[in-house]
Amino acid sequence: MDSRMSYLSAAALIAATVLTACGQAQPQMAGEARTASVPPPTSSPAPLGVAGAITGPAPVLLQSPSAIGQHPTYEVGVVKSVAEEPFSTFSLEVDTASYSVVRRYLRNGTLPPPEAVRVEEMLNYFDYDYPGPETREEGFRPTVSLYPAPWKPDWALLRVGVKAFVPSPEDRKPLNLVLLVDRSGSMQGSDRLKLVQKVVGDFLSTLRDDDRVGLMTYANGVSVHAEPTTDHKSVAAALRGLDAGGGTAGGAALEKAYALAQSVYDPAAENRILLITDGDFNVGIRNPKELERYVDRKRQTGFGLSVLGVGQGNFNDSLVQAIVQAGNGVAAYMDSPVEGARLFADGAAGLLHTVAADVKVQVEFNPAQIAEYRLIGYETRALETRDFLDSGKDAGEVNAGRSVTALYEVLPVAAASRTLPVPRYDGNRPAPAPEPETALNAEWAEVKIAFKPDGPDGAQTVIRHPVSPDLLRDLSAIGPDDALAAAIAGFAGKLRRDPAFDAYDYDAIKDLIAIARARDEDGWRSELLHLVSAAESLDG
Repeated sequence: MDSRMSYLSAAALIAATVLTACGQAQPQMAGEARTASVPPPTSSPAPLGVAGAITGPAPVLLQSPSAIGQHPTYEVGVVKSVAEEPFSTFSLEVDTASYSVVRRYLRNGTLPPPEAVRVEEMLNYFDYDYPGPETREEGFRPTVSLYPAPWKPDWALLRVGVKAFVPSPEDRKPLNLVLLVDRSGSMQGSDRLKLVQKVVGDFLSTLRDDDRVGLMTYANGVSVHAEPTTDHKSVAAALRGLDAGGGTAGGAALEKAYALAQSVYDPAAENRILLITDGDFNVGIRNPKELERYVDRKRQTGFGLSVLGVGQGNFNDSLVQAIVQAGNGVAAYMDSPVEGARLFADGAAGLLHTVAADVKVQVEFNPAQIAEYRLIGYETRALETRDFLDSGKDAGEVNAGRSVTALYEVLPVAAASRTLPVPRYDGNRPAPAPEPETALNAEWAEVKIAFKPDGPDGAQTVIRHPVSPDLLRDLSAIGPDDALAAAIAGFAGKLRRDPAFDAYDYDAIKDLIAIARARDEDGWRSELLHLVSAAESLDG
């Protein structure tokens, strides 16, 4: 192992020895199998070619690549000093659109633009073997792990993961859903309206008898094809009968969709609009900020908004991100029938059914143990420190069964003393750690999660989890989930041109994926390997 990792390697060995002596060793984490209803992308690793075909030794650019659409810009997160900013606070993120968008770019034979790469959405695309709560009120059972950062000598990775409660099909809230479908001319094609008709049609056949669904479309105007009804077969028939054609002058499409949902509003139901589009949608409100404010107002009256993107060329990822955050919704991107089956598995529980509202994470780092840290991703979800305990502060929603992961790079004080300058003046030197050292002072950090199990208007619950240095493992001893998270962070870092990953190579990422594939029943981790190989061949 690289001698530059000697500090963390030695610390991990000591921690492992202590745990063994105390009988506290925890079992290795393993990837959790997905539902059997989700067809695997592939059963064995092979190079990924253009359009997702399994072909020769490397992806070949057969045509000029086209952009998926417009993507939001953001500043990559920076390293922070614990002495100056001991708290890191952010809204939990469950979107997965960025991973599917990145995959589409690579299948088209081109690297994605850096702004299309959102690390948290790539991390959260995958499932992890996190223990789930037994009740909605329990909220979450945090999983925390520590291991050396493969791309940053002397730094460690702190992985924080949670899995949301999964209600049984009979115990979940009834659904009050309005489908708002773009059927303009650009929606023609097998990867757009036809794909929607197939995937959403299959989803409609899985609904409960008390679920209500309505269908609206917009093109040159707005049309209601099915009033909200429990007759799901009639909605499916109306969906199958749609044709794509015309412009995108949607008029007051979104307002009419909310009005349709309002006509059957049920406070005991999951009230939601699902907007399905391929483009820079015109749904009646043209000003982006005005649209965002409108969606936020509707959220406060009990209606959520999620967006499902399809196709490529004109997808306004920037606007989608803004409105789903305002609408307590999920942004997803469907690039294939396989992805559609994944998104709508189990009655679309992970896409449409909320089990925890206003979910916030706050990590407090101990300045006696940690000198610096950096949150990888979540740049657009940052909150102020005071927002954590503010029960009125809107934050992200987490849907049923979703695994959510956050990664921090952390620099222990003992390692920092070798890499940071030694202060000349007394006033610039940190205060000595309290003596004798207590268990509290030995902690690296405390992870806190705030959430509302009974919806946005319910009471806020806070759970806490200490981060002990005893958790630290050597890089050679990490489990499949730790390896997967590190591989995704490294891959995303390369794609978004994060300077922290300039010296990190694709072979190291593939080595981590090899560990992660120890549990890969559904094939998604193998697909990640294909994508990394595709990116490597294009990143000349």
